[in-house]
Amino acid sequence: SFEGLPPIAENDRIHLTETLGRYETYEKGQYTGTQDEVAANVRKFGQIARCRFIKGYFNQTLPDLDEPIAFIFLDVDLHESLKDCLKYLWPLLQEGGYLFTHEARQLQFAKLCFDDAWWRSELGCAAPGLIGAGSGLPAGFNREPGLGYTQKLPESEQIEKSEFQRFCGDPTRSAV
Repeated sequence: SFEGLPPIAENDRIHLTETLGRYETYEKGQYTGTQDEVAANVRKFGQIARCRFIKGYFNQTLPDLDEPIAFIFLDVDLHESLKDCLKYLWPLLQEGGYLFTHEARQLQFAKLCFDDAWWRSELGCAAPGLIGAGSGLPAGFNREPGLGYTQKLPESEQIEKSEFQRFCGDPTRSAV
């Protein structure tokens, strides 16, 4: 957005990262960076020619996106932002494509990837699940677990939630 985080919904102000036993808090405007700052970082560490910068929040900019996508990496921090990204990007993800999320260590994010009712009502497909989910893939320089991923499979290869639960238990329940 180049304006930091959008206004924060009450359920997004504080997140519990259960695997680390810590709380993370969020505020409107947090993570602000100008387009010039972002472009300078991409020039330094990436390929600026491969980038197109679009100013605005996900719910304002993603509905207009219509290009096929092979790979998605999300680091969105907020539940509503995650839902917006999934609603608008998942339909564009090609079969066999991967979606990675940096927030997999936060149970609320991981749960959404197993929520069949939400996926069916919003996207018309079964929930894809999530691999990693805070217990397997390192998330950054300090190597704490946090990356999770899923793959968009052809509908004929999707596992129904009831089959998954029969073999693995209910992934949407948290231990108390």
